[in-house]
Amino acid sequence: MRIVNPEDAEDIVQETFLTMAEKFPCVRLQKGLLVWGMGILRRKVGNYYRRANRTAGLDQEIVDASVLRVVQSQPSPESHFRRAELQTLVQSLIRELPPRERIVMDLVLAGLATHEIVDLHYPEPYQNVTNRIHRARGRLLKRLAKYGYRVYTRREKSGRKPAGWVSGRGSSGNASKGHG
Repeated sequence: MRIVNPEDAEDIVQETFLTMAEKFPCVRLQKGLLVWGMGILRRKVGNYYRRANRTAGLDQEIVDASVLRVVQSQPSPESHFRRAELQTLVQSLIRELPPRERIVMDLVLAGLATHEIVDLHYPEPYQNVTNRIHRARGRLLKRLAKYGYRVYTRREKSGRKPAGWVSGRGSSGNASKGHG
């Protein structure tokens, strides 16, 4: 990845050095200082592009005034009520999770990125923490489904058929999934 704007590139390098300086006393380096620093830099660049993509679509010169009005309009009382109801439900379902999963889900909902959550759980291995986040999300989604809330996967949103899907499986009675 390449940062076109030199000022942004300098800022990212400075942020990388600041992160390295902050984390160095408590980090065990297994692969060396350069590899560790490049990993931090790579994540900072990724964050830069994600941030740029989020704001790119809202450029007022590009967006039509009527679309901008719709985006800026206040939510209806009904949608406000539904959102509050969902937030209350999610909080109560998170309280029912096992303690270690509850902790990581609280951090996810607080807006922390996965690598930040992993850093907070140091010296626990990266994969253990990410597995816990994955399990907690799965349990939360299953419990939300019991209340009629459905979260669609990226695959389902894009219109692609789920893995294993085979149409017209004959007389097996299992036309939605190909298991045979």
